[in-house]
Amino acid sequence: MELKPDLDIHALYGFSGGAYNVWWILNFLAENQPDDLQRVNLVVVLGLDKQYKRKADYEWAKYQAIAIKHGVHSGAWDKDKWKNGWETIYHTNPDRSSCQQCCPRKSGTRFQRSICLAQTF
Repeated sequence: MELKPDLDIHALYGFSGGAYNVWWILNFLAENQPDDLQRVNLVVVLGLDKQYKRKADYEWAKYQAIAIKHGVHSGAWDKDKWKNGWETIYHTNPDRSSCQQCCPRKSGTRFQRSICLAQTF
């Protein structure tokens, strides 16, 4: 995996299983290419199960600590960016009971949870 060639990447987005991929990407960058984290302005993860990944698993503070451990050159970063990192938007799957109220015929399916999640915005 290499994200370096496309310098236009400034955000990471993952829905459902893709949210776990975002976690893996952030960990890879923090451990192997820590200076590339300064390009990230926004991390969006939607539709994942909160018992597996919490919002803190996607927030800047976690990856800042990993980057420091792996030799980031923080002096080359914009000071505000180093302090604040990126914005994290995190929404978990709605529970099944609330989904049954909005979509009773598709009870418990990924389609139903997607519709219910969309209604939270």
